[in-house]
Formats: sequence, C-alpha cells, structure tokens
Amino acid sequence: EHMEKTDASKILTEITNAPFRRLIITVPNRDFNQFYRLAHEFRHDDHHWEPSFDETTEWINNIFDNSRFKTIIKPIGDGIAGTHVSTLVVIDKLGN
Repeated sequence: EHMEKTDASKILTEITNAPFRRLIITVPNRDFNQFYRLAHEFRHDDHHWEPSFDETTEWINNIFDNSRFKTIIKPIGDGIAGTHVSTLVVIDKLGN
C-alpha cells in the first residue's frame, strides 16, 4: 500500500522466481475503513491504495499460483461485525 499497486504486483511477480521458503505480507483491509472517521480515502497519507479482503485474495491468487505456492490469507487485528482491520498473507513455496 506504500507504493502503486502495479509496482507492488511487479515486485511480487519477480519474487515468484526468487529462492524463498516463506513470504509474509500484511495489508490494511479497506472493508474496515467504514469504522474509522476518515477525512481522506485512505488511513494514512503515504498509502497509494488499500485493498478489501476480497481484492487482496484475488490479487495474491493471480500472482502466486497454487501449483507452485501454498497461500494462507486471513483477516487479522481488531474486528467489528466480522470485519478485521488488516489482512495477513502467508506464502510458502512448494518443493523447498
């Protein structure tokens, strides 16, 4: 969220070919923003985008295919009515 989504996507796509065992990512969940009294669209001035939980899931699954990676995507942090403040993504490279 601290860079344009296209740049973040490009970096993650490059990482798919890098040697790693586990990658952990957290992003704000835009769905939770309704519970803040925001003066602006995003929680922080340095955010370029804030995906919803479903957008994060789709974004990650489009980059990390399940034949090479195991992904766990789940809500984390404070929650109200089943909506949580952030999204956790854990990506394990298969075959390591």
